[in-house]
This record gives sequence, C-alpha cells and structure tokens, in this order.
Amino acid sequence: MTITTEQPPAAYAEQHLGRYGLLRMDITTNPADTRSTYKLRGPHVHGHAVLSPGTRIADPTEPPRPWAADLLVLFGTESATPAHRRADPLTINGITLASLTRVSFERLDAGAPVRTSRRDKDSNPVPLPPATRRHAEAVLGAVVGHWRTRPDREALERTGRQIAVTNHLETYSKELHRLDQVLSDTRAARERASRRIAALHAAVTTPV
Repeated sequence: MTITTEQPPAAYAEQHLGRYGLLRMDITTNPADTRSTYKLRGPHVHGHAVLSPGTRIADPTEPPRPWAADLLVLFGTESATPAHRRADPLTINGITLASLTRVSFERLDAGAPVRTSRRDKDSNPVPLPPATRRHAEAVLGAVVGHWRTRPDREALERTGRQIAVTNHLETYSKELHRLDQVLSDTRAARERASRRIAALHAAVTTPV
C-alpha cells in the first residue's frame, strides 16, 4: 500500500487486493468539515465513497457507547434525486452500494467486515450477492484501513468533535426552547383550570 507521509487536501494511494486486482484511490479532503472523498478505481470497481470520523455525530453529553461508530461512509458524492440516492456512488460488479455505513473499529479488529447493502426496486436495503459482498468487503477494508493510518486522522477527529458540539448545542437549544414554550403553555392552562375550579367551588357553596 502506498501512503504519502503527509495528508494534503488531495492525495493518492493504491493497494493490491489479491484476486480483485489493484485498487486506486484518489483522495480529496476538506479539513474544515472532516469529509474525505475517495474516488475508487479498480477491476469492476468505480465510484466514490465519502468518509467522515464518527466523532462528527457523537453526542458529547452522553457516555461512550459500545460498538459506537468510529467512521461514517457514504457512497456517492453530492445528494441527487430521488432522495437517499447520491451522485456517482460506489459500484462493484455492476451493483450500486446503498446509503450510509457506520464502521466500528472495535468490530473490525474483532474480525467483522465492513457491512454493505444495495437497494431493491422499492429502495429498501437488501444484502449483496455473496461474490459481490466479498469483493465489497475487500475494497472497503482497504479504504477504511487507509483512513485509519492517515497522519491527519487525529486532527479530523478533533474537528469532528467540535462540529458535534456545535450541532448538538443547536439541537438541544431548540429542544429547550420548545420545552420552555410547552411549560409556559401548561402553566397558563393550569392557571385557567384553577380559576374555573375556584369559581365552581364558590358556586357550589353559595346559597341560591
């Protein structure tokens, strides 16, 4: 496997995958949003995979979870229509890989492969045919392996944590605002009910 000593915004790597031939990876990275686009080429392999550190979505207010996503892999570049389909997704043996894959390094180190799927005619995820699944596991194993050894991995993960902080702060702030409104409405409703109850008690105890 060929890896540059520094990871500039654009890089190149390749790896021989045995019977699956040579996999070529043209890599473009946006350090500001942590996304790295891998343009993949090889025998019966073409398309893009976009990798981001799992820290990008981790909630910093929650304790670490077992089998948490360490890496996110999207197949394709920018979103296209219909929804959940993306431009130039990774295709292996003529089969397009579907959607998002969450990768746990703990599972990988325990021997589990990178899981993938395709979509049926109704856009539901379904397993890949066995031969294509094995080919995809080899390709994605090489891609994920490259990402794990990148010299800028720690910097991308740090940036991912900051993105998560910003995103979750916005999410929880909106939720708090919504709850404050619900609380205010509930207090007002309680006050109206209390006044009615008081008036009814007064009517019951007042002689006719």
